[in-house]
Parts: sequence; structure tokens; C-alpha cells
Amino acid sequence: MDPNLKLRIPGEYGAGDTEENKVIYALSLIGEGSAEDIGIKISELDKSIEPGGFSHVAEPVLKYLCESGLVGCRAGKDNLGYYFITNTNKT
Repeated sequence: MDPNLKLRIPGEYGAGDTEENKVIYALSLIGEGSAEDIGIKISELDKSIEPGGFSHVAEPVLKYLCESGLVGCRAGKDNLGYYFITNTNKT
């Protein structure tokens, strides 16, 4: 991982924010979880979003962040769990 690569964690949820920022913010709230967990958290923050629908959006974002080394991931019983590692900035 590039030590200069940092993950910016949004300080609040923004309905008009990018999908990546929404995923990162939700992960910061739950600490660790699957794409389904992210979908549930986002639907709690934004009642216009269905949890199942957003989990399909969250999965490729989380995979990209994991492959980039910006979040960690580990295999769970039924899915991958994602979590923060070092080099994060909360704004």
C-alpha cells in the first residue's frame, strides 16, 4: 500500500454526496460490517434509500477500497466484512 494514500472520512452524511463518500461515512458509523450492513445504515440515514438496493451499490465500492488498501476486509460466514485500517482523515 502506498503510505501517502489516505482515506477521507466525511464528517456528516450528505444525501447529494458521492456513493463512495456515503459508503465510507456509513462504515465509520458502524466500525465494521458487510455491504448489507452499509445498506441498512444508509437507509437509516436517508429514508428514500432501500437497504437492499444500496448494498448492491456499496459492494463494488467496498471491494475497490479493500483492493486499494484503504479499508481492510475479511471473510465472514456468508459475506465479506470491511473495516478501517490506518491512514484515515475525518473531516
